[in-house]
Amino acid sequence: MKKLSTLLATCLMGSIALSQNFNNVAFAKPSLLISPTDLNLRVQDDKPDAASEKKAYDAYNAARAEKDFAKQQTMIKEALGVYPKSQYVKFFKELLGANIGNRFQTEIKAEKIDTAFKIYSEEVVTTVPDLEVNYLLAFLDPLSRSAKKPDTPNADIGQTVLKKAIDVIKSGKAPVNVPEWDKKKPAVLASLYQTVGLYTWKASKKDDDALNVFKESISQDCSDPVTYYFVAELYKGKYDALSKEYEALAEADKTGDRGKELLDKINGVVDSMIEYYAKTLGVSESKAKTYEKLRAGVQGAVELFWKFRHEEKLDGLTEFLGKFKTECPTANASPGGTN
Repeated sequence: MKKLSTLLATCLMGSIALSQNFNNVAFAKPSLLISPTDLNLRVQDDKPDAASEKKAYDAYNAARAEKDFAKQQTMIKEALGVYPKSQYVKFFKELLGANIGNRFQTEIKAEKIDTAFKIYSEEVVTTVPDLEVNYLLAFLDPLSRSAKKPDTPNADIGQTVLKKAIDVIKSGKAPVNVPEWDKKKPAVLASLYQTVGLYTWKASKKDDDALNVFKESISQDCSDPVTYYFVAELYKGKYDALSKEYEALAEADKTGDRGKELLDKINGVVDSMIEYYAKTLGVSESKAKTYEKLRAGVQGAVELFWKFRHEEKLDGLTEFLGKFKTECPTANASPGGTN
């Protein structure tokens, strides 16, 4: 899937720098517009007096200088409570927004998804709601890595976060500072669906649901060969289960109605498997070097199962594979990471 570093450019907090692996998420503090030292302090009837404003100003500078983000958050909130009418309120709020981003970044870098989601749900949506999509998309890369691990960590919270991101984006909300978002949105949604599919498959063990989720990913953006491969592998799992069931039958039953029924199911599953292996090869054709290992494995599998369905012959396979080279109009897009 295309890297979000390419797709979203400056995504989080309006100026977050997304690295090529999305591992080094750098939050830039929002511009403070003007420095408090440049303000002309004057007493107004409906505003705090100069002495009170001086205290607010000092509190602001103390909070801004604090390096411990937890302490800084406490200082900002206390100041907002003590100086609710100060002209520095907007600066405190901007500093609070940066503080949320810094604390969130720390949890994301540590892949502490539960804590990061707590910050999102309790603070982002109320304090910086315009950046909601940006924050949700920051979860995608660490969750994608988690979903590919054997023990699929963060499965429950990960699916919650990813589905929330999908729902928010499909409701029409867009990330801040992402040019041409409408063009990039399908690939982002495809990546979100692909990761949900991985969790649904590997963690929840719901193969049929995972198939539907992967196919939805393909419908959003057809250019990622790995998604086709995941679909083919799901069909391969169905083939293995049906074959085991068939082999467990008594010899007489294998030629009876039950055996014929299972063979029909096996043949249908194999046909679907071949189709998606073929699509994997077709969509990765222009990126053959990038997907060299994947293509080598898939080529062997598609030949094996083609012969299974065609009397141990490869006749017609080349023509069949050729049909899928133009399967996806965006297949020549830059390849994304699959590791």
